[in-house]
Amino acid sequence: MIKAISKIANVIVKIVLILGIALSVCFIAIKHGINIDEFSHEKFSFKGLYIKLDKKLILKAENIEIFDSNDTKNNKKGYSAVELDKIINNFKYIREYFKEIDLKSVKIAKNEISAKYKDDIFFINTPFLKVDANLNKKGNEFLIAIDELSFKDANITLAGNGKANLIDDSYSFDGFFVGYGIAGKLDFTLKDSLIKYEVSNAAATSLEDLTLWLMQIGQLDEEVSKWIYGNVVALEYEIESLKGEFDIKTLNYHPDKFKGVAKANYVWVNFHKNSPPAIADSVDIKFKDKKLYFDLINPVFESKDLNGSKVSLEGFMDKHTKVYIDLKTNSLLDNEILNVIKNFGVKLPLLQKSGKLNSNLLITLDIKKDTTDISGNFNLQDSNIEISGVSFYSKSADIKIDNSKITINNANLNFNKIFNANNINGIIDTKTNKGNFTTNFSQIKLSDIYDRKNLNSKVILDFSGKNTIIDVKELGVKLNLAKNQNTINLPNISEIAPYSNLLNNLGIKSGNVLVTTKDFKNFIVTTENVNFDMPFLVNEAPYSNDSFTINISPTVVSGKSLSGKLNFVVKNEVVDVDVNGIDLVLSFKENSKTSEFPKVNFRGKNSDIIFKDIGKSLNLSSYSGNLYKKDIDFSAKMIPQGDLFFKTDKNIVVLNGTNLIGESVNNFLGRNSFSGGNLTIKAVGENLDNFNAEILMQNTYLTDFIVYQRMLTFLNTIPSLASFKTPDFNEKGFTVKDGKIYFSRKGNDIHIQGMNFLGTSADIAGIGDIDLKTGALNIDLEVMYLKDASSLLQNLPIINQIFLGSDRTLSTIIEIRGTTKNPVYSNKVAKDILMSPFNLIKNILELPASIFE
Repeated sequence: MIKAISKIANVIVKIVLILGIALSVCFIAIKHGINIDEFSHEKFSFKGLYIKLDKKLILKAENIEIFDSNDTKNNKKGYSAVELDKIINNFKYIREYFKEIDLKSVKIAKNEISAKYKDDIFFINTPFLKVDANLNKKGNEFLIAIDELSFKDANITLAGNGKANLIDDSYSFDGFFVGYGIAGKLDFTLKDSLIKYEVSNAAATSLEDLTLWLMQIGQLDEEVSKWIYGNVVALEYEIESLKGEFDIKTLNYHPDKFKGVAKANYVWVNFHKNSPPAIADSVDIKFKDKKLYFDLINPVFESKDLNGSKVSLEGFMDKHTKVYIDLKTNSLLDNEILNVIKNFGVKLPLLQKSGKLNSNLLITLDIKKDTTDISGNFNLQDSNIEISGVSFYSKSADIKIDNSKITINNANLNFNKIFNANNINGIIDTKTNKGNFTTNFSQIKLSDIYDRKNLNSKVILDFSGKNTIIDVKELGVKLNLAKNQNTINLPNISEIAPYSNLLNNLGIKSGNVLVTTKDFKNFIVTTENVNFDMPFLVNEAPYSNDSFTINISPTVVSGKSLSGKLNFVVKNEVVDVDVNGIDLVLSFKENSKTSEFPKVNFRGKNSDIIFKDIGKSLNLSSYSGNLYKKDIDFSAKMIPQGDLFFKTDKNIVVLNGTNLIGESVNNFLGRNSFSGGNLTIKAVGENLDNFNAEILMQNTYLTDFIVYQRMLTFLNTIPSLASFKTPDFNEKGFTVKDGKIYFSRKGNDIHIQGMNFLGTSADIAGIGDIDLKTGALNIDLEVMYLKDASSLLQNLPIINQIFLGSDRTLSTIIEIRGTTKNPVYSNKVAKDILMSPFNLIKNILELPASIFE
């Protein structure tokens, strides 16, 4: 278009020259005016041309068209500012040589202009520029009243008053402008093609048109333009001051001279396209040193106070734009803030639910490179936080973000009173979503599963997958934290067993343990192939390997073995135990594991009880009872028959066995003392070392009554008894139709107060003592035999007196000495044999039916 104006000027000059020649020839004709209706030439054509010389030239034309074969190639898009410069430079010639100009249409290629000048009223309209002004010369200056000055390519229209000094080529303007949705006051000066301007008291409703224009003229990248009007949106803008310089020849905007102060009201600031906007009452906008600053006034993001937050742009006039988003908040580091961080490529595996936060987050956007840098500092105090949906408490934590590197210093974590970790230091790499830390666990307490204090450990945090995994290296423990299910894997429990009441109570030494929980209040503990040390036997071998499923809640612990041999429930510090097919081993020695019991209710099926201290056992079909410290309350069904009751506390021991057969008693005694029959056992005392007891029996055999066979052999050595064989002494043992043994124990001494066994043809009675420590025996027995013959002899007075004596009995006294392993037998002299001075049977028969009645 600049070229077009030049061509118009050239054409006018040529026309003037041609007409000048003609005028010199036809001066009189020119004085009266020349009209040419139409003229055509290969270079140009015109219609309705009128030229007259009246001191100055009058030029009018209906239509002028200029043909230029090179116009399409060489015509470049012009700018309104350049056109204005041409007009200003040529205006003095127009005013000097022309009285009037009225060109209704001048066409050059596709461009069309019109121009008027008369009585210092100047009008021109081009595709890029429109001028409608009234000029008034005053001295060396022109006072210009501008009704309209439109820069069409800039979409700016001016109106106001100006001055033009054609002598020193200087111009000034004081008026108003409208353009790009902005309206306000404009002052500028123009000298030597340099415009110095100032915009003030301007208002706008959008920055979109302005930024798009700056983009079109090459002053802003498209991305920057879109970022500004797309991310800072206000209902209204107020421009307090905007100053700058512009060279209309070179189109240099002199960005280093550009300064501005503005304000936006009711503002939405978008940090990221995937994040909701922050809302501010207003934004103070400043432009200086080639930087654009947005200071947010009372900004709120998702109900969070962002006071102190700022946005700035640098280098956008050099086309190396960087956007700095500086966010400050004391609100929680919750999902809304985390999503902002996440949208810029940083995944922070932490969510703050309550507490205090002092944070500063700086996001740097490189528009040209389309890259993002993010850095920030977060200081948490007295906070409830979540890691992968699991709740923690943190007394304090310092978190620093540097793009993909997250540094955590001096952090504290407390988890549901399960652990308290202090001095946590480490780094998280968000590219791999893994972190390495060191910490000190002041305490780890997971119900009865684990309890340890002052543990230093390395910890690896892995949130690269669906779940978050915490690996505590020194424990060999991995926590898998998921939304609905958390697991704790203990592949080798030998390291943690010393710190586990549960494992210790179960006697577990090694194996694999997997703990699952949804809320870290209720746990399922699965053990596989664990080795343990419990007071149980199976098939006479230790019951030492099994798998368990254990359920732990805040009030109840229950467990089942995979084999079904052992089930238990712990509630209110009371243990309920069910055993099946395994034998319980008990010991009451002070250093024994079972010397003191917790509160235990127990039941057993197909389970024997073995008393380890004395090497004895009870064969039972079922039993039940309870234990507490040293107190035992026990009842059982014997195999194959019989009932047993046992009770002991700090003051008394009670044992009552009824309807027992000899074999059951033999099994407990560990020797064949009885065969068949029906036995009752009772004992009462202070404790198991001090008690009184009785054994009542019917229809049984004494098969090993202090080595029965040896005594029988000894009886055969007594000449006076050798011929008196009785059927009660036979291969099965001594036949007892009715019998009883009364004895007491004090420490290692057992005192037999009396024992009496009634047979069909013989009776045995005795008293004595046994030393359990040395095995020493001091027992005296009286054997009364041939009871049928004694009855017959009682009817023969002389024989009665000779053989039976005054008591009318035939008996002998046997002394048993030595030890239980090597008993020694002896009998009294002949006269004593016949006279029985001990009267053991008589005395024993006078004992009550039961010592407890």
